[in-house]
Amino acid sequence: MINQIDFSSNQLYNLSAYLESRNWIVQKKAQSNFQIWHRPEKKFQEYEIVQPLDRNILGYKQRIFELITTLSIFESRDSIEIIKDIDFFSYDILKVRLIGEQLNDGYININDGVMLFEKVKSFLHAILHAIASKKSFYPNPTAIPAIFDDYYKSLKLGQTEHGSYIVNILAPHKNQANDQFESFENNLTSNISENFNLTLEALQSSIKKYEKNHNFRFFQESISKGVSANLCDSLIGMSGKNHNYDIEISIKSRKTKITSRHKFNSSTIQFLKEASDYLKGHQLIENYNVIGTIINLKQQPEENFGEVTIKFKYNQKTKNIKLRLESQNYIEAVKAHAEKSVVSILGDLAINGKNTILLNSQNLITNHQLPMDLDQ
Repeated sequence: MINQIDFSSNQLYNLSAYLESRNWIVQKKAQSNFQIWHRPEKKFQEYEIVQPLDRNILGYKQRIFELITTLSIFESRDSIEIIKDIDFFSYDILKVRLIGEQLNDGYININDGVMLFEKVKSFLHAILHAIASKKSFYPNPTAIPAIFDDYYKSLKLGQTEHGSYIVNILAPHKNQANDQFESFENNLTSNISENFNLTLEALQSSIKKYEKNHNFRFFQESISKGVSANLCDSLIGMSGKNHNYDIEISIKSRKTKITSRHKFNSSTIQFLKEASDYLKGHQLIENYNVIGTIINLKQQPEENFGEVTIKFKYNQKTKNIKLRLESQNYIEAVKAHAEKSVVSILGDLAINGKNTILLNSQNLITNHQLPMDLDQ
């Protein structure tokens, strides 16, 4: 109930900022301890808010009660929701929500719960590293860039919420006594929140494109927007041990007054794993002509395609790639293997640590004149 709320916990700075953001106008100060707010619209001129400016004045709680009640009537919203908005007004809020049938009662498996908080922390680290410098993988992610040390130490954990399982991260805005409503243009918290949005948008876009044609290039392009293997790993971990939770991440920005939402379904976790593996050791050479020999063939009965393994050299190191070839190309591969001929095939060479993949490959060509040990 509203009369059970401890109104003394409301910060007067937040209250003034909230009223100004909702276009209330200070009409006058009744005394040094009060100021009176009105609406600018003629049709709402009967609405008046008397705001106490000192917690120690007589009747402080009653004044706050009346103020909240007026706002509730004017905004047609529940008083508790308004109080919550005022309490959090000086923060940007990052909310990580897990969605799944087993979470409907607001509880979570203890192992998944512990992992969730660990991965939310890793998620924050990944974004802060990406703002400092764009890389596909950060081998020492827990070392926060020095320029963000104060920001990171200022973060707070808010209360969880009922209905699924939610973690709230509160990022405070600096309260400048002489400039209560300072510009957000150079505000660190606002800029970081904006980077959170841009990075998550880039990752969502990459996943959608990759889902259609499995081209790792989309993840490579997203590195410049802050996507990294560390970011992917944090989301994978949030989805639980069995990867059966959907993840919704929302960022409420005080600068834009907008809450943006980014959802990652459990069905996309496999794509995040592939992206992470790629980004941890990715190297993409476009239009690379692989030249080597067929060392293995595999085809199931009644299938019009087959898998082949080609051995070749890259930077004086022997590597193998597995390819799926359709009917005629596979027949050519069988002939080349029988004749011990050299073959070549053009595509985009993706090297991920020990794994080598040829993307967007074209037709296989048999070439008897090429030397067997050719190093490109």
